[in-house]
Amino acid sequence: MLKFLIQKFSRRGFVLVEVLMTVAILSVVLTMIIRSHMASLRASTYTEEYSTAVLLLENKMTELIQKGFIRRDLEEQEAFDFPYEKFSYLFQSKKSENAEDSDNLNEVTLTLFWPSGKGERKILATTYLFNSF
Repeated sequence: MLKFLIQKFSRRGFVLVEVLMTVAILSVVLTMIIRSHMASLRASTYTEEYSTAVLLLENKMTELIQKGFIRRDLEEQEAFDFPYEKFSYLFQSKKSENAEDSDNLNEVTLTLFWPSGKGERKILATTYLFNSF
């Protein structure tokens, strides 16, 4: 009889250990799954912001290129209108130092900034336009 009671109580303890181990393993697996989802959400947000920034930069640069010429030594910094108010740009034009006919050519740089997480991200594009007299 004593042997039966000992086996019965030791079996309950073993089941409790099994349940505790299962809960521990499940908690580790669920933590890994949640971290994976959070990383994919961050990557998706970054990709969306970057794509929007590239499109805004391309549109602004197209506006400048359509003019065909620009004054030298211009600098302009502005934010975009709603719904892109978190994006801002810095536009600079200076005399080109790379071309043979640099008196008539300006180097135009457009830098786009936006906050992302704890920092700030930026993307820039450069082109050459003729000098307006």
